[in-house]
Amino acid sequence: MTLLVGFMSMVITGLGIVWFAVRFGKRRTCTFARVAEQLGLSFTQAIPLSSYANRPSEAWITAPIFRTGGTIVNMMSGRVDNREIRIFEYPDPNWSGESPHSFTAAAFFQTPALPRFTLRPRSIKDKILSRFKPRGLLFKMHSRFSKRYALIAQDNTAIRQLFHENILGVFETISPPWSIECVGEWAVIYHQPSFSVIGEQSGRVGAEELPQFIDDTKKVVQLLRTPQTTVQII
Repeated sequence: MTLLVGFMSMVITGLGIVWFAVRFGKRRTCTFARVAEQLGLSFTQAIPLSSYANRPSEAWITAPIFRTGGTIVNMMSGRVDNREIRIFEYPDPNWSGESPHSFTAAAFFQTPALPRFTLRPRSIKDKILSRFKPRGLLFKMHSRFSKRYALIAQDNTAIRQLFHENILGVFETISPPWSIECVGEWAVIYHQPSFSVIGEQSGRVGAEELPQFIDDTKKVVQLLRTPQTTVQII
């Protein structure tokens, strides 16, 4: 009898969690749709990445983070300050837990194209492996940047010219650090998802924080495009 009661309690608790997750997800989608309307952007609740496969104008999907495919949700698209932008949520491909986790990202179209590169915070794995063979570009005069970030590129010379002292100095002070995947004319920007002991997601942006998120990611793009920038990023 005790086992039966315990089992029923677990079932009821599980159903409660599922109900809460579904209701919260619907509420979040409605809020995102409202924010998109306020910003003058179009909104799509869910769309598979494969639908962009044959559309060169949507080349942001070639960023490494999307290598596993899947579906993006709460997609906002349009123009902000005469710049094409995509704001969306995407499942974290590095998450192996049972329940899905996602992060919020912004994709900006910018010309002329920048060299291809990936910039992300160094993981514990990176730090361990770096004892044997450092991964990514290292900047001797900016050791703090090199310790915080893994910067991986195809054309190291072009990237060293792009990441001059001003840019390196700004990225050294940004908290939390950004992740950037640049694929030519598109730059995908997000905060690397992380989880605390209570399950907090630092990579997911609240709907009320979206205008600030767009402004902050836009400043990142401006930073990369301005050789002698004075942009301040919070």
